[in-house]
Amino acid sequence: MIDYGACGGKESAKELNLPIVKGLVGGKTVDVLRDTGRGASWVVDDNQLTGKCCLIVRIDNTVLLAEKARIQVKTPYLSGEVEALCITEAICDLVVGNFPSARNPDDPDMTTMIGALTTRAQARQEVRLNSQRFHKKDLDHR
Repeated sequence: MIDYGACGGKESAKELNLPIVKGLVGGKTVDVLRDTGRGASWVVDDNQLTGKCCLIVRIDNTVLLAEKARIQVKTPYLSGEVEALCITEAICDLVVGNFPSARNPDDPDMTTMIGALTTRAQARQEVRLNSQRFHKKDLDHR
């Protein structure tokens, strides 16, 4: 199960200098934190909802109701289809908890992400190439 959340939002992760890496959720680039204090992980994107919910009790005894989803992840810590808990505010896009198949925090497999992410420069170049392909003069060839 994936759970998400902690305190303070995404800016807190930067301020605390947490070890954030890039990963993919359903093909979308996300920030990933490996958290050994969790038995689950949470994800912001709520697509692929299962219609089920789960109560989460936080360290301060506050209770949160989270919807469950099945998502595809590709991260240096965990890859494959996982069950996730979705909430609206979290310290990171995806927090990978203590899954049996999750890699240890000090042993991420960074090779899983080689070639998987598109840089901003690559995205701009791709847009330019795509727009060049579809100029009116190219479409009028009959």
